[in-house]
Amino acid sequence: MLKTLARALLSTAAPQKRPSANPEHFPAVRRCLPAPSRRLVRYYAAWCGAPKDRYTAILPPHMFTQFALPVWAAQLQMTRYPILQIINQGCGVNIHRGIAVGAALDVSSTVVAIAEKDNRARIHQQLVVKAQTGERALTVDFYTLFILGRRTSQKRSSQQKVPLAAVASWEAHPNDGFRFGVLTGDLNPIHWIGCIARRSPFNGKVMHGFGMFTRCFEILQNATEETIQSIDVRFVRPARLPSRGLQIMRSRAVNTLGDRHLALLNQEGAVLMAGCYRGV
Repeated sequence: MLKTLARALLSTAAPQKRPSANPEHFPAVRRCLPAPSRRLVRYYAAWCGAPKDRYTAILPPHMFTQFALPVWAAQLQMTRYPILQIINQGCGVNIHRGIAVGAALDVSSTVVAIAEKDNRARIHQQLVVKAQTGERALTVDFYTLFILGRRTSQKRSSQQKVPLAAVASWEAHPNDGFRFGVLTGDLNPIHWIGCIARRSPFNGKVMHGFGMFTRCFEILQNATEETIQSIDVRFVRPARLPSRGLQIMRSRAVNTLGDRHLALLNQEGAVLMAGCYRGV
């Protein structure tokens, strides 16, 4: 991950090294990775809010946030876009089977779609994670955005509102950006260095989007006693560090696909993350 950040800095400092156009075809990127250590799994799961006995035998399904980012970043570096200007818009995860703690990983990434419209470039990538047995364990969809200029149209599509009820609450601590960064390697300074973060568009430290996601994943499981099988979320705005009174909301009933709607709200009632999930 640190090598990925270094390459991103080099790409920004030397834009002439970036391609002038996107390739017509993005080759798949595949990596065989060593297993995350048991110690790392234990600390990572604890930060996310999981009880001690939940991940003694299998990896947390969202632990792709620790090992997968350099794989899909390798494809993003093939584009003409400055990777430091990336905006993580969300992800979707389908859990097919558990991965044993200590098992080596086979991780591959493909570009599903890339589109430019209204001075925005949107990229959809899909990551497949397999364990040593070769069976598919996880399918992860990444949704990212690059801002290429000012919008020519400000029209936004209206979304149908679904009644949601609060099921759990939590708070983001001042050092959560640093802690999650150490656990995953994503040490972007806007998450943990105040003087740099204050110069960012957020005017202060904010939590990683994946940090919001993983903590909501575990706290939702704790509160509902469900095991999440699939989840798809969009990051609407970041949680400031620190933040109190973050509320996890969900719909009381499932929709026609068997999913429940899901949202994370801050103390003022603004939506930080929204999507749907399916649990058993």
